[in-house]
Amino acid sequence: MLFLFSVQLLRAAAALMVVGHHIQLNLAEGFGLPHAIPKLVIGSAGVDIFFVISGFIMVVSSDRLFGQPGATKLFLLRRLIRIVPLYWATTSLYVLGVGGGFTLAHTLASYFFIPYPRPDGVMQPSHPVGWTLNYEMFFYLLFSIGIVFPRRFAVCGLILVLVGIVAAGGALAAVDALTFLSQPIILNFVFGLGVGLAYKEGLRLPWPMAAAMIGIAVFVYFVQIGDGYPSKWERIYVYGVPAFLIVAGATLGKFGPPPMWLRPLARLGDSSYALYLLHTLVIWGSRMIAIKLAIPVSAAPWVYLIAVMMASVIVAEMVHRLLDQPVTQWLRQRSLSTRGKPRSLSRQPQR
Repeated sequence: MLFLFSVQLLRAAAALMVVGHHIQLNLAEGFGLPHAIPKLVIGSAGVDIFFVISGFIMVVSSDRLFGQPGATKLFLLRRLIRIVPLYWATTSLYVLGVGGGFTLAHTLASYFFIPYPRPDGVMQPSHPVGWTLNYEMFFYLLFSIGIVFPRRFAVCGLILVLVGIVAAGGALAAVDALTFLSQPIILNFVFGLGVGLAYKEGLRLPWPMAAAMIGIAVFVYFVQIGDGYPSKWERIYVYGVPAFLIVAGATLGKFGPPPMWLRPLARLGDSSYALYLLHTLVIWGSRMIAIKLAIPVSAAPWVYLIAVMMASVIVAEMVHRLLDQPVTQWLRQRSLSTRGKPRSLSRQPQR
């Protein structure tokens, strides 16, 4: 289906945006080269794209589960099987030595997706990019509750709940975890839910309109190259709204068959989760190698960025094919047996 190609393409692009941002940050802070290449803070908008995609794909891929008995358990089990194994594996690498200095409470909270401050007070788990998964798992929990209702009621109800949580954020300031989970960034899930519902209701856009939406969003991102981090509310309209336009245009647009040259990038979408979790380790390892071998990174910072990005992609592809995919398939086979399930759930295709 064309929308699946679009989603995979966007996943790949979002992951590469984040990787580029973190490599540039490592050049600035790890090598002391803050002006070697322009600031790529805009790459962090890849997270916003991921969140919009998440809201969209949960609605579309869970269509047969809405209002069905046992849907909550099955939905959560699928999400845990997909998210937990590789996250726990990469988190363990940080706990065992790459990061270090974590308390027992912080470590346990990291494994179980509970927002908890590091010893220095920063709300970040042991794995530095795991903070986004805290939001994802919170969203999945809310979605699993709403999925017991029919699709329209469930999606509209979830949108109201998420908006309400953000609106009540100020009243939750006494609890760090609640303050974290009520940040405006979760409105990106609202954007995705809206696009997903529109897709399932049959809304389609003429390709010129969809292309214009994507073009406007890309332009908005492009002009922000070199800028710093936006505030929590600014992020919604400078990162989130363009992410909404990109996902809506790519999934609702009436485009023809995708060109051949885009297909390899779309295939990278399959390993985008591994790329997201592993790239920080590859960046750390690349820096250690560069220092050990006295590689003159300052002489060719763009070459270094491209090389580390390619290394991250290769490592992610290998781990996805050799570890993540086999483990996920094995767990699905063991845990998602169709025996004893209602027929409507048994026939639900696996994502």
